Amino acid sequence: MAAIMAPPLSRYSFLTIVAFTLLALGLVRAVLVVAHEPVLGYGDQSDMHRTADCVGIEPLTAARTGTGAPRPVAIYHTAGFKGSGCYPGSSAIIAAPVVLVYGIASIASDEPEILIPLRAFGVFNLALLGAL
Repeated sequence: MAAIMAPPLSRYSFLTIVAFTLLALGLVRAVLVVAHEPVLGYGDQSDMHRTADCVGIEPLTAARTGTGAPRPVAIYHTAGFKGSGCYPGSSAIIAAPVVLVYGIASIASDEPEILIPLRAFGVFNLALLGAL
């Protein structure tokens, strides 16, 4: 009797291929959001204010109002910790290293004020997502 041969197993399952495709699409989307000029995002979100109060930053200029869609503020500066508006959470923990790095880098500069671009937070989040 001839031995019945089982069909060869595929190297990757269909679900694995779908999972990695979705992960790649998510990374591409995140890169497009962060790399866009100006940074894409939701303007004047109260969550950003609560996070900014925890890490001691505030927008350099007021959020633009008037015609058009609201946009996120592009540059933040250090303003000190404001416990009353702080809402501790994972976003504050993720934002803290960015503020710390810019604070350390400002020691070597002649600029008295620490200016942090919003894109820096996006790049750090993107790096964390890519590390997964």
